[in-house]
Amino acid sequence: MERLNEHDMTKKMMDVIRGQKLIKEEETDELQPNGSTAKEISFVKGQEEFDNTAKALRQIDGGAKLLSFKVYISSSPATYAEIEFSIPSGFNFQCSTKTDREFSISIPSDAGKTKKIYLDESLLSNMAKLRGFYLNWYKEWTEKLATDTEYQIN
Repeated sequence: MERLNEHDMTKKMMDVIRGQKLIKEEETDELQPNGSTAKEISFVKGQEEFDNTAKALRQIDGGAKLLSFKVYISSSPATYAEIEFSIPSGFNFQCSTKTDREFSISIPSDAGKTKKIYLDESLLSNMAKLRGFYLNWYKEWTEKLATDTEYQIN
């Protein structure tokens, strides 16, 4: 019978796990739920993509704040983009080009308490405009991701 110390046993278990592709080690790539990796590009304030998107949001709601804008370059699932933004009423919106149904709203709460948000005509009108913004953003970025070599796997 083979006798191994803890270090050797751990190393052997990791080799088994790696061999079965249960984990994949890469320093800069994000592990996706299906086991593939995606290179992440994060746009920040001052970059054209971020600033143009933030400006378009502020035209709908002057208090809108773009929180994040990321592109994930991957072959499986396909390359996609995601943004998250907030509006003063307390809603956070998440948009993704993964599918055409990736427009969601979350309501952050303090200390786990439910936050009451009053839906007036102005807010409902802005939400309809933000949905329109999302549809335009989705179309623009699915086209960019499919055609712009900057977002292709090398």
